[in-house]
Amino acid sequence: MSRKLIIPGAVLLAVAALASFGILATAAVFTETFSGAPAQPISFDSANWEVAYHGEWGTPNDAPRATSTLAQHGPNCEAPAEDGSVTHATLRITELVYQCRDHIMTHVPDDGYQVIYLTPNQLADLSNGPATIRFDVSTLSRSARDWVGVWIQGWDTQEQRILEADIPTMQANPRNAVHVEMGASCCSMRSDGTYHVQVYDSNRQEVAGIAATGPSWTTKIVPSAQTRQTVEIVLSRTHIKVWAPTLGIVWVDQDIPALQFTQGVVSLGHHSYSAWKGEDMLTGACCGSGKPNTWHWDNVSISPSTPFSIVHSDKRAAMWNESVQARTFTFDAPAPANSYLRFSAFGESVRLAFDGGAMQPATRSGEHNFLEHATSYLMRVPQGATRVTFEMTPTWGLVGQVTNPTIFSRSGSAPTVSATASPSSTATATATKTATATATATSTGSATATPTKTATPAASATPPAPAPSNSNAECQAQFRYRDKAGSGVFREVWRTVDCRTGAAIEVVR
Repeated sequence: MSRKLIIPGAVLLAVAALASFGILATAAVFTETFSGAPAQPISFDSANWEVAYHGEWGTPNDAPRATSTLAQHGPNCEAPAEDGSVTHATLRITELVYQCRDHIMTHVPDDGYQVIYLTPNQLADLSNGPATIRFDVSTLSRSARDWVGVWIQGWDTQEQRILEADIPTMQANPRNAVHVEMGASCCSMRSDGTYHVQVYDSNRQEVAGIAATGPSWTTKIVPSAQTRQTVEIVLSRTHIKVWAPTLGIVWVDQDIPALQFTQGVVSLGHHSYSAWKGEDMLTGACCGSGKPNTWHWDNVSISPSTPFSIVHSDKRAAMWNESVQARTFTFDAPAPANSYLRFSAFGESVRLAFDGGAMQPATRSGEHNFLEHATSYLMRVPQGATRVTFEMTPTWGLVGQVTNPTIFSRSGSAPTVSATASPSSTATATATKTATATATATSTGSATATPTKTATPAASATPPAPAPSNSNAECQAQFRYRDKAGSGVFREVWRTVDCRTGAAIEVVR
């Protein structure tokens, strides 16, 4: 993996002066080329990226799955073949984001709805005009129900488990966010070689749903696991363009309602929802013929971008009924100033304490409409904190889980929205592939520190009344949250149950 910062001396002096006031003032061009050619597929682990897994991947802390899943590239990183038929077996969660041949892959097992999010430590900077987000991605899909997308969200309202309300395991729509997603329209969510756009305001309302107007890239190329196409998003506060510059296909080029942020957290997502149910996009075989897909990613860039810090913790997840030691996460470094802790959790209430202090309610960033679904949390972290311990009240006494706790920190304050909206912008771009990852800083004239908005703790939810004995709600909860072995491992099984016999009467996942 290769990243470089090329900063002229004059800019270094300006940055040093501004840094003395705790202000982030450098706008740059960020490029990640994922350089590295290991002999075998290796888990992708970078200090510059948060890798967040959300789904039913067995036990929380990377114990082997009961069955393996086949991800593209051979066991010695052999080429995947055009149809993705050259594969290797994976058993652990952390093997599902991996590196071969100077790029990375994401793979999702066929276990109901799952998503992997990859978030770099760079904000898309819209403060002085449009920002361009580019990435190369493979074009082969073996299931229409296995797709990719990109979220851009405001700093103060960011969610780690970000999902729109019509997706399984959702909570509600996000706030202050732009979603660029595969599929011709906002309801299709299909890996059909098109992209659509959704925009959400500060009230979680979808204020724009823009269908793709351009054709699928399959009209110009043969889908392949071995070659990647560039997707480019050009976003200002009032306009968005989404296109494939090397193919000349424009899917969206339209004004949008003015965004309520000027710098956005960017997350690349790989979604899968029972891939086996979908059409095989290679062969055209219909429903029930789909296979879990592997998406290949390369040359991610954000321009202009503003860097921030990511501090990882020592493990991925903890369950409510584990020991205090197991529910304590140690950070890789002390928390910098102006830090947030991002994580997602299941449970009727979640509490936490930093460095052995008093427990306090965790602050939700995601809405909490459904107790059986995980939600996102965004919590202020005291400067210098080195560990966090969680307590959880399990949902219906059956499950409580915290996953992916990560610190996001800015050395300056969070941006505010200017009074005047940025002008609409339609940008052009080239498809030049950069061999070496480069972030070239440009000088900014001056910067004014702006007080950071402090997240307001959500009101404590009133616990729901317990379900009556032998009620449908109680049976449904038990079937959702108990695995076959009864060990308490989270598995979300979407079905209803005949409470008299315990038999499944309808499978809806």
